[in-house]
Amino acid sequence: MSLNSYLNSESPKHIFPMKPGLQCTHSALTNNLSHLLEKVCIITVDGRTLTGSLVSCDQVTNLVLKDTIERIIRPAEDDEPSMEQPHGLYLVRGDNVVICGLVDEELDGSIDWTKVRGEVIGSTKHA
Repeated sequence: MSLNSYLNSESPKHIFPMKPGLQCTHSALTNNLSHLLEKVCIITVDGRTLTGSLVSCDQVTNLVLKDTIERIIRPAEDDEPSMEQPHGLYLVRGDNVVICGLVDEELDGSIDWTKVRGEVIGSTKHA
């Protein structure tokens, strides 16, 4: 079952959206996510781009990814090629997450990320 079909189903939603005061145990979250393991892309507060399979999360948006890859996209004027740095199992603290979204794996697989160029995202500030 895909994440979209799960979220659109009549099943009780224990993961997203999180209701104020809702207590979720690690085992409940792991059980609910065990069949999803969708590939996600995370952009962090300091502008890093991480992709990997979502393994677990909690009520403060701490995220655990497996097979994590950090994409380092270089500007057009940089002589160095863009690159992908593997990190394996990776924990992203919730206060470092700006956005987390699903990845279209077919489209993602068709892109040669070493040839992608772009400006640095930059960091964000909590106001």
